[in-house]
Amino acid sequence: MQITITQKKDAKVVNLVGSFTITEVQSFKEAVLPLMKEIEKSIIINMQELNFIDSSGIGQLVSLLNVSKEKNKRIFLVNLNSYITSLFRTVKLEKFFDILTPLDFEMKFR
Repeated sequence: MQITITQKKDAKVVNLVGSFTITEVQSFKEAVLPLMKEIEKSIIINMQELNFIDSSGIGQLVSLLNVSKEKNKRIFLVNLNSYITSLFRTVKLEKFFDILTPLDFEMKFR
C-alpha cells in the first residue's frame, strides 16, 4: 500500500492506494500516528484508490479512531468503494466512523 499525506484546509488527508492488510499495518502506524500531534482538528482517510482492506487494516482504523477520541481529534473516511462500504456496514462500523461522500468532503474541507 502506498500512503501519501496532503494538507486540506485545517486537516491532514491520508491517501491510501492499494491493499490495506496485515503487512501494511506498521507503515500505516508510522505514517499516521505522528499526525495526531501535528493536526488541530481532523484527519481524513481518503480510500478512493484503496481496493481491499482486511481485518488488520480495519483494526488499525478502529485503533486510530480510539486515539483520536482521546486527543479530541476527528477521523473522517471518504471515497469508500462499494466493497469497503459493504464491509463496514456488515460489521456495523459506519455507526462509529464519520463517513463522508465526495461531495460532503468537498463542502466541509474546501
